[in-house]
Amino acid sequence: MVRFGIALLVVGGVMGFFGIQECRLRSAASTTPQEISLKDLIAHGPENNAHVIVKDYSLCENFIYEKPEKSNADTWNKVWIPAVPAQANAQQKNGLAAKPNHVDALIKSKHVHKESELARLAGPTVQGMVVNKIESLGSEEKKKLSETYPGTDFSKCLIIEEGREPAGPGKLAALVGGGLLLLLVGGAVALFGFTRRK
Repeated sequence: MVRFGIALLVVGGVMGFFGIQECRLRSAASTTPQEISLKDLIAHGPENNAHVIVKDYSLCENFIYEKPEKSNADTWNKVWIPAVPAQANAQQKNGLAAKPNHVDALIKSKHVHKESELARLAGPTVQGMVVNKIESLGSEEKKKLSETYPGTDFSKCLIIEEGREPAGPGKLAALVGGGLLLLLVGGAVALFGFTRRK
C-alpha cells in the first residue's frame, strides 16, 4: 500500500508540474495567434502573445531529430529544424536554406515523423507557440546543432513548437486539480500503509 501511495504521489507531482508549465505558457499567450514574420519575431520576441503564425522564413539544411528508444523503426519522436528569415535569391539546397553560421530560431515539431514529412513545416506559414518560457534545448541537442551552427547562442535562440496552442481551462483544471488530488490521496494512502506496518 505504501508503494501504491508513493506511485500516486509521483504521478500527481508530474501532472501538477506540467499543469504549472501550461499555466505559465498560457499567461503569455492569447487564444488568437498573432501573424508575424520570423525577422520581426527574432528582433522583438513574441511580446505579449507567444501564440504565433510565423511567415517569411526558410528552413535550414541541417536539423536534428529524436528517435524512440529501443526501436529500429526509422521514425522520429521530435524534430528541431533551424529557420532563418526568408531572403530574395537566397542560396538553397533541396528547397532548404543553405547552412548559415548561426541561427536565431528553431521550429520544433512532434508531428513530423520522417524526412518526407518536412514539407509540413516548409510554409508559407507555421502556427505554434514560442515555448522558451518553459523549455530549453537539452545539452545533447545543443552539442549536435553547435557542430553545424557554431555561432549560435542557444540561450537566446527562439523555440517555436509547431501545432501547439494555449491550454484551455479544462486541460489546466485536469492537470493542476488532478495532480493536487493525486498528491492528497497518495499522501493519505502512503501514510495509512506506513502506520499499518508499525
